[in-house]
Amino acid sequence: MSQEEMVHNIMKGLNPSITRYIGIMGNNSLSELKNNVRKYEMIEWFAGETSKSSSDFETDIIRNKIQQINTNKNTGEIDKIRDEIKDIINMFSQLLNNDKNKRQNKPNKKIFMNSITN
Repeated sequence: MSQEEMVHNIMKGLNPSITRYIGIMGNNSLSELKNNVRKYEMIEWFAGETSKSSSDFETDIIRNKIQQINTNKNTGEIDKIRDEIKDIINMFSQLLNNDKNKRQNKPNKKIFMNSITN
C-alpha cells in the first residue's frame, strides 16, 4: 500500500473538523500528514477551542473501549461466574447449617455423665 493510500485511509478516520482543515494542506506522505496534524493541534491549542489534551482524548477512547468489552463480549462469562459464586455460597451455607445442627444434636457430656452416676 502506498503512503498516499495510507494517508487517505487515516484521514477517513479523523474527526471531520480536523479533516476539513488538514485536507487543504499537502498530505502526500505520512510525515506530511503527521506535521499537518501537529499544526492543527497547535492552532487549536493557541485558539483555546479545545479544553482536552490529546491524552484526555486517548483516555476517553480507552474508557469507552473497556466499557464495550465489559458489556458486549463478557456478559455471558460474567453471568456464569455469578451463578457459580451463588452456588458456592449456597453450598457453604448448607455446610454451616449442617455443622450447626450436629452441634445442637450432640448430648452434653456432663449431663450424660451425671445421669449415669446418679
